[in-house]
Amino acid sequence: MRTCSFLIIALCFCITSTFAQNTKEAPKVNPNQVDNFIKEVYQDQANAIVFSDPIRYKGFKDLLLNRISFYRLNYKLGEDFVNLSTVPLFRTYNKNIVRNNMFNINKFNPLKYDINFFSNELIRYRINQQYILVITPQKTR
Repeated sequence: MRTCSFLIIALCFCITSTFAQNTKEAPKVNPNQVDNFIKEVYQDQANAIVFSDPIRYKGFKDLLLNRISFYRLNYKLGEDFVNLSTVPLFRTYNKNIVRNNMFNINKFNPLKYDINFFSNELIRYRINQQYILVITPQKTR
């Protein structure tokens, strides 16, 4: 009986450590970049649409700093993540927004994509072969 319990504990430890090795959280959005990301997407309308509305601005800051995470997770055949490359760009206020050719976690602006950021569902996108973007649902108040 002791051997069986030991084997079960050892198996659980191996499974947990394997998952931990395969999914590594990367750095989040740099707080100093929040305003720049908003300005890049909203251009000359950033003040009227976001910065002048404290509640909306707080929502964007919460989104970028707390609800968006990047995880290092290598691509596996048959996974069900939507490729971010298939998501249209959000060009309503800035017609010149372009996709990044190479993913740089320090410069990546998720606001450039036409994603439902304020969904009540967990949202996941495959960024490239190594990274996924995860957006946690906003808390209901």
